[in-house]
Amino acid sequence: MVPVPVPVPTPVPAPVVGAGAGAYWLLLEALPTLHCYYGAQLTALLRLMSIADEEPP
Repeated sequence: MVPVPVPVPTPVPAPVVGAGAGAYWLLLEALPTLHCYYGAQLTALLRLMSIADEEPP
């Protein structure tokens, strides 16, 4: 009879944890930049819309 290998729960390898933490850190680092960029875009868009809404004098 051939012994069937039983899957043993192995701990997650350190590089995977490091990569996950690195990706998370990069995301946190990128958030302010994205927020500034899209915030500026949104502000410009709202300003254009408010200008378009105003009645010409």
